[in-house]
Amino acid sequence: MGSGLLTGFILVILSACYTNGLTLNDLYPYGTEHGDTMRTGDSPPIAPLQPSIDNLVGLGPAGLTATRYRVILNGYLAIASDDINKRIDLNLLTLPSASDFSNTKVYGRTTADPGLINRAMDQINEAFPYAFCRTSPPTQLIIATWIDYLKASTNLGSNFQAIVVTNGSITFGIALYVNVRIATAIITGISSIVNVYVPPDPSFFPFGTDVMDAPTMMSNSTTPGTYIFSMNDILPDTCNLACFCKARLFQFVLYGRTTADPGLINRATDQINEAFPYTFCSTSPPTQLIIATWIDQLKAGTNPLILVTNGSITFGIALYVDVSITTATTGIESAIGGVSIAADPSLFPFGTAVMDAPSMMLNSTIPGTYIFSLNHIPPGDFSNTIVYGRTTADPGLIKRAMDQINEAFPYTFCSTSPPTQLIIGTWIDHRKAGTNLGSNFQAILVTNGSITFGIALYVNVRIATADTGISSSINGVYAELDPLFPFGANVMDAPSMMLNSSIPGTYIFSLNHIPPPDSCNSVCYSCKARLVQLACETRRVNGENVPASCNY
Repeated sequence: MGSGLLTGFILVILSACYTNGLTLNDLYPYGTEHGDTMRTGDSPPIAPLQPSIDNLVGLGPAGLTATRYRVILNGYLAIASDDINKRIDLNLLTLPSASDFSNTKVYGRTTADPGLINRAMDQINEAFPYAFCRTSPPTQLIIATWIDYLKASTNLGSNFQAIVVTNGSITFGIALYVNVRIATAIITGISSIVNVYVPPDPSFFPFGTDVMDAPTMMSNSTTPGTYIFSMNDILPDTCNLACFCKARLFQFVLYGRTTADPGLINRATDQINEAFPYTFCSTSPPTQLIIATWIDQLKAGTNPLILVTNGSITFGIALYVDVSITTATTGIESAIGGVSIAADPSLFPFGTAVMDAPSMMLNSTIPGTYIFSLNHIPPGDFSNTIVYGRTTADPGLIKRAMDQINEAFPYTFCSTSPPTQLIIGTWIDHRKAGTNLGSNFQAILVTNGSITFGIALYVNVRIATADTGISSSINGVYAELDPLFPFGANVMDAPSMMLNSSIPGTYIFSLNHIPPPDSCNSVCYSCKARLVQLACETRRVNGENVPASCNY
């Protein structure tokens, strides 16, 4: 095989034809016009990897780093360390080097093309959800292409491609077979040489060594002839706020346990409060999780169930990482006092079509995550609570709100830029039940479209504590409550305390992203006018004569 990296392998060759409807256009772009190094009847030279790759199967245990690669004429891609005798070989369709490769065209290059990076990342994430995400995307592809492989006489040749996708520590491979016109191969899969030769496992690809079946079979891609596989020595943990993966599940534990771990409690609380705001709060957080995890259950995937409770409020989180069965019974079923209630398949949006579970979304920003209540009645009795809401531009109410805000924040609104709209939310008999006479309070948002303030008015409060303040959820990012009010969570004190209003129980605050315009430089009020006004008021207080201009 010329100056290649490996010795040859033995293959039985038969001439045949098999197609999957793919064409050469379905390959990743190849050719010298795309930057490939190309040879006919020979292997392109060794080329550097920049940057290098760590954590590769076969090289990882030895602590080796891959620094170069070579596309080999007789059907494999070699990825090596600085020592060419320490490498791994990705065998797609390996033939003896003595075979007739005179018409075989071999292409190879590395690329960081964003379009190809995204294409590869999407394919890999389809097969291995969240293997790559926006915080750890691939940074480099190695593309090896064989065209008219073993074309001679009546054999029209085979066409296939290997793509290695990596960010330097996480690496996956894509094998793509457009057509194969030989029957069997002795070598397919990954082999390695690090002091000792480790032969490939023939079950690496679902077709084994029956390479003629490669273009038509399917494994973990929706495209026939496409096979996606990990090339990591150990499974990387890519989990973070933006990404979730199978490796992360092992932080919970296999099979099942209860836990009061504060980190897991907080994680579950945040997920539930995202879907059902204010279900759990600082005064009534969850106290226990029940975590059940199924790993390769019926070879169906890795899927945990988490029950989150504080003893009276209980929610569930179902998380589907991967599912390889089509249908199953889903939902909640019960048997109490000899009476059985069948599971309602409408609990989850996918119903019984569980194969759709990992990709669908309901009430979480994480695909495959479903949050639901397990309470017999909703937490807290709101059956007697009356809630009102409206917007208004009533001039009398506008003026009342403007005067209250200007008392706390002078010259915020004025005649040239008054409020134009109020949003009024009112709660009457809030949580009224039994001996609790209920609470009564109101929120008023006052705005002219660019300047916005809020008024919170508490008439009476008959519960001890609650979460208060402003929280937000934007693009899946949840911002915790800001302790906006002086009473904090002690809401029973709200009606009697005072902050910036002469009316007890009334609290006025800004809702602007940035402070409103400086009144000294606005059309609302000028510093000069204010100084004139102060001078006039001082002269009146002192019993002095005031000029006529003070009367305007």
